[in-house]
Amino acid sequence: MRLDKFTGPRNRQERESAIGIVVAVWASQDSSAAIAWIKQLPRSPFRNQILNSVLMPLNATDLPAASAWATAFTDDTRQRALGSVIQQWAQNDPTAAGQWLAALPDDRAK
Repeated sequence: MRLDKFTGPRNRQERESAIGIVVAVWASQDSSAAIAWIKQLPRSPFRNQILNSVLMPLNATDLPAASAWATAFTDDTRQRALGSVIQQWAQNDPTAAGQWLAALPDDRAK
């Protein structure tokens, strides 16, 4: 998907918000492509915002899918995404959250 040429709102904040909505919908239809697109973004607050726009709805409706999304990243984004997922999961089902966390590879994010 070519969002680099997106000509939505001229206000940067509104434009980034609109892109977040588009990517969230895209992720629900083709998560692999959306993950690949997010990964190619430079590390920035915008990248974090886009990731959150995908993870927040998933955290509320499909924690296993959100966890798969979170583990798809390998940089500091992974740590941030895992934190978001585990926080929500622990509130909903602490036992399952603990089992999922225990199954993660031992790394900095864990």
